[in-house]
Amino acid sequence: MLNPHTLPALFFDQSVRYAEKPILRVKLEGQWQDINWSELAEDVAGVAAALLKLGVKQGDRVGILSENRTEFISADMGIMSVGAINVALHAPLSTAQILEQFRDSTPMIVFVSTEDQLDKLNTVLNDLPSIQKIVIFDEVKLPEIVSFSDFVESGIVELAANPDMVRSRLDCIRPEDVAAIIYTSGTTGESKGVMLTHENFTSNIEAIAKFYPAEKYKDLLSLIVLPLSHVYARTCDLYFGFAQARVISLAESVEKFAQNLQEIRPQQFSAVPRIHEKFAMAARSLKEAGHPEALREILGGRILFCGSGGAALPLEIERFYWDSGIPVYQGYGLTESSPVISFNFEDKHCEGSAGSLVEHVEVKILEDGEILSRGPHIMKGYWNKPNATKEVIDADGWFHTGDVGYMDSEGFLHITDRKKDILVNAYGKNIAPQQLEGLLCFDKFIEQACIYGDGRKFLSALIIPAAAPLMEWAENHNLSLLSIVELIKRPDVVELYNQRIHAALIDLAPHEQVQKFILLPEPFSFSSGEMTVTAKLRRGQVIIKHLEELEALYRD
Repeated sequence: MLNPHTLPALFFDQSVRYAEKPILRVKLEGQWQDINWSELAEDVAGVAAALLKLGVKQGDRVGILSENRTEFISADMGIMSVGAINVALHAPLSTAQILEQFRDSTPMIVFVSTEDQLDKLNTVLNDLPSIQKIVIFDEVKLPEIVSFSDFVESGIVELAANPDMVRSRLDCIRPEDVAAIIYTSGTTGESKGVMLTHENFTSNIEAIAKFYPAEKYKDLLSLIVLPLSHVYARTCDLYFGFAQARVISLAESVEKFAQNLQEIRPQQFSAVPRIHEKFAMAARSLKEAGHPEALREILGGRILFCGSGGAALPLEIERFYWDSGIPVYQGYGLTESSPVISFNFEDKHCEGSAGSLVEHVEVKILEDGEILSRGPHIMKGYWNKPNATKEVIDADGWFHTGDVGYMDSEGFLHITDRKKDILVNAYGKNIAPQQLEGLLCFDKFIEQACIYGDGRKFLSALIIPAAAPLMEWAENHNLSLLSIVELIKRPDVVELYNQRIHAALIDLAPHEQVQKFILLPEPFSFSSGEMTVTAKLRRGQVIIKHLEELEALYRD
């Protein structure tokens, strides 16, 4: 195991070892600037001391409502440095979701990034009596609200008078203590707070390090685009980056990610499959136009490898990356597993798989194909939900993932689908919809897809057109004045998509073919409740919303 065994101890040890070395690269006032270990450590210590001054005890919850930024990292490490539990909510959450999750976790103090996030919190503040103080990252002067810079400065002053106060608390934190509560609605919509301990995180970091030895990847420049409120970015990009002394850059946003790749020119990044799909589709068009290095150029020109997780990576995307000379390593895990259960890596890779098991992780597969896992990576449980915990962690400590898959003879784990998402058609044939959706979305005319047909004689689909290719097609057919809403009603556009869908699925079995479909003008989104924060389809929510239209396909 790692020595030390807690995240803040690891962080402060590294800050002494690499004091003047850059740890973060962020864009401030339009310029990319480096922050070294000693500078970040001073802010973390300031946060910790200020929290102690306010009476925060071990086990108290402290919330964060913020996009990715330096202050998020300082707050996160500062909270854990006093033995408190970080409750970082996803920045796009609605006021109702913020109320639900903060009412459940009862934070004593909340850090917010901007006035917009503060407004959301203020809307429900009267229903959150546990919150005693709000700290805002932006430099704004507001009544009753403390700026982050003032908060850190107050802690630094406190430290000057009592230099050992943070270290004393740090020494009391145990590996089995809860470090963070991460809320996950997954694809079902039920909000549950996953309790992850320091040991959960550090065991996972150590396991990944076996694949990527620090002496080889130290100083590697990585770019984080996934939200730090999610476990994938937190463990695999941030904390693992700390352990390896990488230089970690923060993308400004998903929307500016492509631009940031050109500016930063990173050597590594992790992303969900949808981001990889977009890059692959853009590069494929350029490649066809005579630019063989298109994907490498789009990714900044210096990429050594990419990570993929959060959902299954379509095989066609994986092959396109590798054929372009860029390894993309797919892994598998869940919030409840901290998250990594298996991973592909440089010396052990199997196309189409979720990789081999990482160290300390056990897996077994039930007769119905469900994947179970056990080990130091498995969560302590769901916050305030002992019954829900017992439903997924059995008496022998096995966590029931809800995913279906198999282990091949070489020890590679393959994920078929979510157990509840497997479709069984009217003839008893099992169909994994994610595989079909991945194939469809690799077509440049298709942005998103949702397969339907459980218990039916044939499959149907909801299809979201990719706006740019469709509008280019419209211009070539003298239809440029029409909107997407108008275009998708035209018989020639419907026939275009019929042909594209048939071509995308041509190699599959007859029962896996989509016979009817509906074109929709608006993408599935997180804000509409149809996608998770890691861009996974919340199938049930999508089906419910469009059930009447789908049912009509089977009546015609």
